[in-house]
Amino acid sequence: MPSLTQAEAVRRAALLAVDSYAVELDLTRGDQLFGSVSRIRFRCHQPGESTFVELTGRPVAATLNGAPIELDHRDNRVTLPPLAADNELVVIAEGEYTRSGEGLHRAVDPADGEVYLCASSAPDNAQRVFACFDQPDLKATVTLSVTAPAPWTVLGNGAGTRGATESGSDAGAVARWEFEPVGPMSVYLFTVCAGTFHSRYREHDGIGYGWHCRASLAEHLDEQADELFTLTERAMDWYQRTFAMRYPFGAKYDQVFVPEFLYGAMENIGCVTVRDEWLYRSAVPDSERQLRAMVIAHEMAHMWFGDLVTLRWWDDLWLNESFAEFLGFRVVGEVSRYADAWGFFGVFRKLPGYQADQGPATHPVAPTDVPDVAHGLLNIDAISYPKGASALRQLAALLGEDTFFAGLRAYFSRYAYRNATLADLIGTLSEVGGVDLTGWADRWLRTTGVDVLTAHTRVDAAGRYSAVEVARSAPAGGPVRPHRIRVGWYPATGTGEGIPVTLPLTDDPVPVPELVGRPAAELLLLNDADLTFARVDLTPAELDRLGAVLPAMPDAASRAVVWTNAWELVRAGRWPAERFVELAATALPAEPSPGLPPSVLRLCERAADTYLPAERRDPALRVLAGLARVLLAGPHRLLAASVLARCAVTDEELELLADWRRGERVPEGVPVDAELRWSILFRLATLGLAGPAEIDAELTADHTAAGEVAATRCRAALPDVAAKRAAWQLLMADRSISNRHLAAVGEGFWRPEHAVLTDEYVPRYFAELPGTAAWRSPGLLLVAVGSGYPSTAVSERTARLGAELLARDDLAPMLRRKVVEADHEIHVALAARAAAR
Repeated sequence: MPSLTQAEAVRRAALLAVDSYAVELDLTRGDQLFGSVSRIRFRCHQPGESTFVELTGRPVAATLNGAPIELDHRDNRVTLPPLAADNELVVIAEGEYTRSGEGLHRAVDPADGEVYLCASSAPDNAQRVFACFDQPDLKATVTLSVTAPAPWTVLGNGAGTRGATESGSDAGAVARWEFEPVGPMSVYLFTVCAGTFHSRYREHDGIGYGWHCRASLAEHLDEQADELFTLTERAMDWYQRTFAMRYPFGAKYDQVFVPEFLYGAMENIGCVTVRDEWLYRSAVPDSERQLRAMVIAHEMAHMWFGDLVTLRWWDDLWLNESFAEFLGFRVVGEVSRYADAWGFFGVFRKLPGYQADQGPATHPVAPTDVPDVAHGLLNIDAISYPKGASALRQLAALLGEDTFFAGLRAYFSRYAYRNATLADLIGTLSEVGGVDLTGWADRWLRTTGVDVLTAHTRVDAAGRYSAVEVARSAPAGGPVRPHRIRVGWYPATGTGEGIPVTLPLTDDPVPVPELVGRPAAELLLLNDADLTFARVDLTPAELDRLGAVLPAMPDAASRAVVWTNAWELVRAGRWPAERFVELAATALPAEPSPGLPPSVLRLCERAADTYLPAERRDPALRVLAGLARVLLAGPHRLLAASVLARCAVTDEELELLADWRRGERVPEGVPVDAELRWSILFRLATLGLAGPAEIDAELTADHTAAGEVAATRCRAALPDVAAKRAAWQLLMADRSISNRHLAAVGEGFWRPEHAVLTDEYVPRYFAELPGTAAWRSPGLLLVAVGSGYPSTAVSERTARLGAELLARDDLAPMLRRKVVEADHEIHVALAARAAAR
């Protein structure tokens, strides 16, 4: 379908003012279709002009100002006849349920056969649910009515009231739900969730909070409810106190764990939707709970950044996401037990930001050219999130915390329930701070690339510094950016010290006189505490000493700076990947933070899978498996068990995993629950040590939605010609597969152990991808390339095939962007392998 262009949106916004939507949904028409009625009241500033309304479903009938209109419906647009000054448009339609997570998604829980629906409307999927003017700057009040099977609970943006049960036709007894008006709001924030939800409620400070999940997960919500409510309440208190403003959308705030949710979560007004993998059914490391806490705080920040004050167009996506990312980690660090939140941010979120900003698909945090919604969707990435959040940390340091938040309060007051732009935010902050921030915004938000910080030192005969300077190099052709950093001095003994340094708008190195006369450090860490967005050059001597220095560093954010920059050297081919794995084996046993080890270990696995030549993969995995067995005795034991399940290669290790599944030789404090059993089975299936019979037996024991996805992943990982052929059909041709199962197929198909078996599929992937992309939705295409790309087939041939595909001029924006990113990673892996030889 055609993507709305910015030019079209500007013209329509100049023509119309939308007052209200009254949306009626009928969810009782079976498992394929739903009914939709959209009643839109709007004004036209130029009576006699015409425009269009978006609708992806099938229009049945429509009236404008009481008169029937001809249904001129092409692709996703219904053309309207000449408009009056005041208008009421009514569109009756039928929509299709989706399996992709876009629009009104329908999932069936295999545990009990119950059906669950969830509407995801961003960025332009509200039109899949009801006819609307689907652009963010045409805000309106939305009122919702829903007819649903009587046993269902229905949740929406506003508070809902269930009517009396009535007899239906084929659907049995039905009930009608009426929801309070909400808004003015952008339609991309619309949602409705329906099904036999299990719900928990709690009231705090005048707001009614609800957490909801499918019925089969009820025991897990009951067990985790207090943790979820407590974090929610503390985060809301922080935002209301800091912004000097009550939650701006009434007295109810629901959060819904949604089956097969496409993204992590979505900030729908009053009804946040969250992927239900984050309602844990098995024991998880603390890092998982820390991530969930951050997501809760992130989505809540959107109630102000995005929902109250909304971007005018998708070129200002960062106004939503950079602020929510920044505040999500900050709030969790202040209101929960996860005080090391910025360390977690550094390795888990910021490192992908560095990688994206140095790749061929980079873009400014606030790009000036987003020609249509399809291109806006591409910017939901590690630039708009962690790089933007890092820039905001710098801005808060520049203005001072009190001035920064005073500026945000003024911004909310000025633009509440309206739309805003980068210029509006920067203008408000400049006014409050008494400083013109236009130049700062141009340097940090309108440009691309990562600055590199380097220490230049001289040491005298006594081993003391006689001079220390910090030099900064900007990306080729990039501007000089200001930085406020700390220089961490870590001597041979003691815990070190951080010295504040400001890098002004000059190319000249900046001296650090505070270090002159001190003993030369074992590690001189620029960007100590991770206050800015910049790479740091570590010297060969410092790299050699990291195994001893890292455990003595007291700050998790500073340790994260070391890990991220060591990894950057691996990616640049300047430090062997095996050295990174060895560093992890040395330093992680003493790591106290729950947030750092999972990301570091995933990087190690990636190094083994793609950055090392095939013959050196198993030795690296043996190092990781040995590290996992060490960590089993400490606080990271749950993480260690999962790592061993992924990395075991020796007969003894594999026999140990098989014993765990039988309940034998299990380490203390490691429950062999469903998730761990599936992880072990995936490893055994990959190596040909388990087959279809074992997969079927495990699925019988765990006949849940998560179990079905895990079984799909295991089947795709079988080292068997027929299994790969069946998986390929699902990956490239199956039109009914859900987003979760599609991702599982990709994860299981391209195993490094199966390079010979899957070799014939590498050229087929590039040949067939444009065809499958032609009918896949953007969400499923994102999965098909993200999980389905042959990223473990690291070879010049794969690079050549990627280049040939990108030479085509008919690739959709989403497909081109994702292939560009995946192809770049093949080239990075080739460079890393060359350095390892």
